Amino acid sequence: EILLHPPLRLTAGWQAALSGDWQRAGRDGSPVHEVATLFAAIDDMALQLRRHTENLERQAAELRGGNDRLQAEVTERMKSEQRIQALNVELGIANQTLRVAKEAAEAANRAKSAFLANMSHELRTPMNGVMGMMELAKRHMIDPKGRVYLDKAKGAADNLLAVLNDILDLSKIEADRLALEEL
Repeated sequence: EILLHPPLRLTAGWQAALSGDWQRAGRDGSPVHEVATLFAAIDDMALQLRRHTENLERQAAELRGGNDRLQAEVTERMKSEQRIQALNVELGIANQTLRVAKEAAEAANRAKSAFLANMSHELRTPMNGVMGMMELAKRHMIDPKGRVYLDKAKGAADNLLAVLNDILDLSKIEADRLALEEL
């Protein structure tokens, strides 16, 4: 019985350990107790590894979520940059169109000013001739009623000449060629 007693205790300890009862497996300083202590340490390490693995999996899931958010943000920024580039192209086209329209308007304004100056001069010269002839006719007119008519015609011609002079002055102002005269 002395020889059988340790193997029986070892067998009983192994059976208890296999069933998960580490406390009963070895209560004394026997080899079964050492094996039980070793198995308990291994179980503790396995539990720590499982917790560590779960923690790593949770962190990996958080990182994947953060990565997805960053990718979405980068995609949105790239779309915004593309929209900005498209708007810059449109703005450049609009600026060029405005530049061309401005140049055309300035050319039309110069042509108008030149036309007004030319037409005013062309109309003023014959008008001075008509006014001079009315003055001559008035000097030789004997009929008082005829003189009244010539005075009215001269007044209308003076008014028309004033309008022509104003048009000529306006065209000179627009063309930056107006010279002031001393009176």
